[in-house]
Amino acid sequence: MSEYETIHMELCEGSDELCAEFTEYQVSGTGEVTVIKTGAVSADYVTFYDYDGTVLYSYTREEAASLEALPDLPSHDGLVAEGWNYTLDEIRSGAPADVAASFMTDDGATRFYITVSDTVRSSLSLRISCTDAGGVSIDWGDGSDAETLTSTDETVYTHEYGAVGDYVISVTANSGTWRLIGESVDAGGSAFGYTTTSAAQRIYPNMLTRAEFGSGVEEIGDYSLSWCGNLETVTFPTGIVYIGEYALRCCYSLKFLGIPRGVRSIGTYLCAYCEGLAAISFPPTLTELSQRMCYSCISLLRATPPEGVTSFDTLSFYGCSSLRECYIPSTVLSLGNYSFEACYRLQSVNLCENLTSCGTYCFHGCRSITSFSFPDSFQTIGDYALYGCSLLSDLYMPEGLTEIGTRAFYECVSLLKVTVPSSVTSIGNYAFYGCRSVHDYYVYAETPPVLGGTAVFSGIASDCVIHVPEASLETYQSTTRWSSLTSYLVGDL
Repeated sequence: MSEYETIHMELCEGSDELCAEFTEYQVSGTGEVTVIKTGAVSADYVTFYDYDGTVLYSYTREEAASLEALPDLPSHDGLVAEGWNYTLDEIRSGAPADVAASFMTDDGATRFYITVSDTVRSSLSLRISCTDAGGVSIDWGDGSDAETLTSTDETVYTHEYGAVGDYVISVTANSGTWRLIGESVDAGGSAFGYTTTSAAQRIYPNMLTRAEFGSGVEEIGDYSLSWCGNLETVTFPTGIVYIGEYALRCCYSLKFLGIPRGVRSIGTYLCAYCEGLAAISFPPTLTELSQRMCYSCISLLRATPPEGVTSFDTLSFYGCSSLRECYIPSTVLSLGNYSFEACYRLQSVNLCENLTSCGTYCFHGCRSITSFSFPDSFQTIGDYALYGCSLLSDLYMPEGLTEIGTRAFYECVSLLKVTVPSSVTSIGNYAFYGCRSVHDYYVYAETPPVLGGTAVFSGIASDCVIHVPEASLETYQSTTRWSSLTSYLVGDL
């Protein structure tokens, strides 16, 4: 039997590469330990995780492409591993991936592990709906009689605990399906007792430390686990098809999230403000990254959305200040507004060849990016797209690009040269404002691009040269707003 050392992902010593060192070892019947494999996880790897974020296996993309079988599933008391959320063919596709296992409880019941630490606040409630009245029961875990759900409507079931201690609440579906659902109160009321705007009520969702979903559950309801600040681990079976809005918002202690295969849609703010979340596994069945999905997940280190995702919605990874690398699948056509804004440590983004546009403020404030290359398919750079990327020194914009948005490269103070392809027809105002280190602009358009204002090149260095086609020099010199730049224009292209 193989066992695995729990790891924490961080920067490799002496390097800017993201990694997590791990050791795989085998323990014999006599207790002898044999090291099988050691290694490191980077953003270019295919990595298999246990439900608590433990790295089980890690392969380079080349190693993963040659796998003949998926690695063994993890084993835990009380849980049955149903499978990985990637198939072998998907693993062998050559794309980096974070892979997670799905688990069913051994008796099919959903279990909520709680700690009651205060008898003054020991009355816990659950908000549940079901499809079959009488088909679902709740065992509160303290020896009291199980309670049967008598209504199919959303209902709050309350139980009083007589003593402090640890309890396991079991919800069993004998027929039909059921759903845990929170309430939209104070930007996210949990299904666990938090149903008023009183801050004191937050002690109830904080009782939850662990959740294991079982049979009879197809959806994780909106707000259901929101504000469960002490929730450390959650497991899902393969039968889950939807995880709702705000479902895990403000689960500060959650370190890993494995979304099961079969989930095609996830709600907005799914794990927003999960400050301890270091990694997340997206299944290949997912087609869209929802709005504010990982908003302000300040410990998230890398992101590997799967092939099949076609768009990043607004603010998907906003404020993920530890995020260093993100893989953009080849199926993505657009990046939403603010997708990576305030990702201060983001160093590398793989932009796929099918990508055509990025939204407003998409990479605003990503001050660790030093090189940025737009793919040949790109057509529109949104307003404020790379505003304030102060270390950006190397920039590539392809032929086929038509529009550079307002303040797109505002205060990119490390840029040394800029090449504007001949296909560009418009440049927004302040697009290159404050790019004071640029010595050469190469503008290849024969027809001068329309400038969105008089401050497109504001702050231009006194010795800077704007190179334009020789045959078009006079046209540039006489064109509105370009004419004010005559002293910088040279016709040598």
